[in-house]
Amino acid sequence: MPTTWSVTVEPSKRRIGFWPSWRNVSGRVVLHYIPRRLAWSTVKMGGVGVDHVHTRFDFLGFSFRARTVQNRAGKLFPGFGPAVSQKALKRMTQAIRSLSLNRSTSLTLAELARCLNPMVRGWVNYYGAFYPQPLKRFLIRIDLRLGRWARNKYKRLRGHKRQSWAWLKRCRESVPQLFAHWDFCFANDRRTRRAV
Repeated sequence: MPTTWSVTVEPSKRRIGFWPSWRNVSGRVVLHYIPRRLAWSTVKMGGVGVDHVHTRFDFLGFSFRARTVQNRAGKLFPGFGPAVSQKALKRMTQAIRSLSLNRSTSLTLAELARCLNPMVRGWVNYYGAFYPQPLKRFLIRIDLRLGRWARNKYKRLRGHKRQSWAWLKRCRESVPQLFAHWDFCFANDRRTRRAV
């Protein structure tokens, strides 16, 4: 039986070119992908596609996996993009924990910023370029630690989490460049407040 050659072009839905039909190729392709730990999926990409067994890998502190990505026109589509990996987040958490911020009550807020900023600025510059949401979630946890520091330093804030966070928010709004992560995490909040 002769091989039929066709491919569907998405914009015009015309059949052109020299592409073997699905039924003639499927058996050979499946045998090609099985030794390479790949699984053939007819659900993806309109009937033809490859579904990887390993859908995630880490490289240079980034975790590559399927994520929702936005193109330049603003349209969302599934992509395979990098973000900060769980191992890197764990190392950053250990670095912040080793500073024991909440026990450094002899330091002022500016001195804490001088201690934290070089480290945080490096993380923001390296990991913040691609898919910054996981990094922003981690950096907001630094604010929680700073709130704990404020509760330990000032008697009037002891036992009042919300008041300490409100105090920290007032500090953030009065001096937004004091900590490197404030500009990265909360810059959009300041812009929208000014516009209103």
